[in-house]
Amino acid sequence: MDYWDYLGWKDPWDSKLATERQYAYARSLPSSVYTPQAVVNGQVVASYAGDLGALQGTADSVAAQPGRGRVVLTAASVESASSVRVHAEVADAPPGSTLLLVEVEGDLSATPNAGENAGRSLVHSNVVRAAKMFPASSADLALPIPPAKPGSTRRVIALLQDTATLHIFAAAQAGLTPTGGNDLSGRITGSGGRPVAGALIQACSGKLCVPARTDAEGFFTLADLPAGSYEIDISPPRGSLARAGVKYFDHADKIVVAKSVWK
Repeated sequence: MDYWDYLGWKDPWDSKLATERQYAYARSLPSSVYTPQAVVNGQVVASYAGDLGALQGTADSVAAQPGRGRVVLTAASVESASSVRVHAEVADAPPGSTLLLVEVEGDLSATPNAGENAGRSLVHSNVVRAAKMFPASSADLALPIPPAKPGSTRRVIALLQDTATLHIFAAAQAGLTPTGGNDLSGRITGSGGRPVAGALIQACSGKLCVPARTDAEGFFTLADLPAGSYEIDISPPRGSLARAGVKYFDHADKIVVAKSVWK
């Protein structure tokens, strides 16, 4: 959720989407909104969500109940740096249901510099990076996604869900596989190690140039680069930087970074 940003540290994995969904559950259950809060298939875990015993007990109870409808995901693939393509097979969808498609990332970390967790290294699993509602029917679907963080694992999850109560009838998941080409990811930081957001990155080889921009944390991904030698050109969002650091991640062996240039 993003409603704790005022404390002085912005969680890189928070989102307005998560906040809106928590308040939607609060309206439909009904329930108050608090942190940490857990909802398991439309049921609020009665006690503090840090109580893993209560959380597991609710999950076991829900899992023992028969489901309704059926959803299967196939052919999940990364279509581009900003889109995922999947095929969903939906059968016997209850009336009033919809299909919620989400992309989640695991192996993400953050180190808060304020608040009760200041200085601690936090590791996160199944962080929702993107979500979109679709009709509850079989179809080929495209989901817009943000650039993946270096070293993360990614999956697509589909939830067949009651539109009004948010009760989940059925679920499916699929791992993500690239469609081909090579990706070059990295991070741009300025003086003091602060991330540089909004910088334009271009990888050029001959007449081919592939662009990308850094996100709020300075990360970028140059997606689907054909094998070859590239000149990486980096333009700051405004003015010039006296010093800047460029760190590259997970580039394929056939991609050679020729040089990095600040305009």
